[in-house]
Amino acid sequence: MTSRGEGPRGRRAAVGLTVLALGASLGCTPSSPTPQPSQVSMPSQVSMPSQVSMPSQPSAAPTPGTPTMTEIVSAPRCTTRTQSAGLALEEVFPGSTAGDFGDLDEVRPGPDAAEPALCPGELPESAWCDQSVPWTGLPFATFVVAAGATTAQRQDLGSYPTGSPVDENGNIEGARSLHYEQLNVRRGDPRGLLPYLRAAFAKCADARPAVVAGRTALVGHVTSLQGYAVPTEVVLITGSTSAVWVQLAGDGWDALSRDRAARAVLAFGDR
Repeated sequence: MTSRGEGPRGRRAAVGLTVLALGASLGCTPSSPTPQPSQVSMPSQVSMPSQVSMPSQPSAAPTPGTPTMTEIVSAPRCTTRTQSAGLALEEVFPGSTAGDFGDLDEVRPGPDAAEPALCPGELPESAWCDQSVPWTGLPFATFVVAAGATTAQRQDLGSYPTGSPVDENGNIEGARSLHYEQLNVRRGDPRGLLPYLRAAFAKCADARPAVVAGRTALVGHVTSLQGYAVPTEVVLITGSTSAVWVQLAGDGWDALSRDRAARAVLAFGDR
């Protein structure tokens, strides 16, 4: 049954009150204002890193075409070398109608020659007879340092008769060639060059004492490196601070021409 006063109007009023009550309990209003920027809450504190690492600046690339600097280590200055006119052909081969001669090759120790770490080299304990005279197996400049020489000279000369036949090795019959070397050493010969040479000539050339150009010498023979059928005669003359050796190749030598050549070499070394 429905009591008096509870008709449809009363029920609508009750529903409206119920809706209002529900809205009040939820805290909602029919039209809420839009928050303004000043009303937006910001965090009270923003933590920043204590230190910001900046990227290192890259090294500048070389400009194309710009030369770069490179450290150049200079080579050791073990020897110095000069070339000049040496013995004249006429001095060794007077009256020669044809011949040839090379420049005088002179080698001296360089600024670094006394430093073994920079300029190594020493004479062998015993001569290597399968090598060329003086049987050390050393290049000439290294030999100069190893010998403790103050100066060293060498030169080649040759003479041959005009119109002489040529053998199968390309050598001219009656030709003569001379190679000489002279080394000067300090007093006392601290590197032992002189005794080494005397022992080497005796061992490798079977050299025997003789008198050449009025000087006591060692004279021996070795196989010709030029291909001559006759052996090459080698002559060693030593003094207290010098050594001279001469190699006489070819079949045109005799005792007289050998002495003349040795005299010319010795005189030139004393200039």
